[in-house]
Amino acid sequence: MKLPALAIVAAFASGIALGLHPAVAPRCTSPLSLSVLFLGALVLIVAGLFLARAEHPFPASGISLLS
Repeated sequence: MKLPALAIVAAFASGIALGLHPAVAPRCTSPLSLSVLFLGALVLIVAGLFLARAEHPFPASGISLLS
């Protein structure tokens, strides 16, 4: 039960650290780039779900990590 919580906290902290990085911070204010990134994440999540349903756990986990 502690491992999923640890993964969520690690992803949350990594997202905050990435958002504060000087190379990323100026690009995060554009509505177009935010829309593209959210759409890309949605596509990766859906692809991961389809691979998980098709019983391909390793590619599904890799795609989930990319999203």
